[in-house]
Amino acid sequence: APYEVILHEGVHQLVHFYTRHFSKGGVISTTQWFQEGLGTYFEGFRRAEDGRILIDPGVNRGRLHAVQSALVGPDPVYTPLAALTGMTIDGFWEWFREQREVDEILATRKAQTFYGESWALIYFLRNAGEKYRHAFEAYFRLELFGKGGKESLEKVLHDHLQCGIEELEEEFISYLETLR
Repeated sequence: APYEVILHEGVHQLVHFYTRHFSKGGVISTTQWFQEGLGTYFEGFRRAEDGRILIDPGVNRGRLHAVQSALVGPDPVYTPLAALTGMTIDGFWEWFREQREVDEILATRKAQTFYGESWALIYFLRNAGEKYRHAFEAYFRLELFGKGGKESLEKVLHDHLQCGIEELEEEFISYLETLR
């Protein structure tokens, strides 16, 4: 398998392992954006001069392009953060199966954009500034303890950033427009 896939799936395994550990075998997160956002964030790599593979979670140009195109394209497929952050893993796959029955190409494009937006939200929260990173870390802890979800994210945004999901979205989109 390509290194991107190995790294992406490895992140899922690590998050699952630590969530099981910290939640004492309890609830495992089913938050699609967070799970896939982390997977896509850490799928980036580069080779060292000696041939070693080094994880390099910089700007994922493919994912960024998908999101930027979704925002301005002639056929916008951008998913607002309120919907993106409310999607469960099972809900996403149910939606995808239903969409593929209607239009497989559009469903695939929307799914790729969903993964891109998930990457972009993780990237934004980790890289747009210290206040966002603190909010990300607070939410990550909730995910690890099996307490993630849209309501938990909204509480973290309120407590750490004094904003709601709509205000965050404005800042998020502005930030994405600065990336190349």
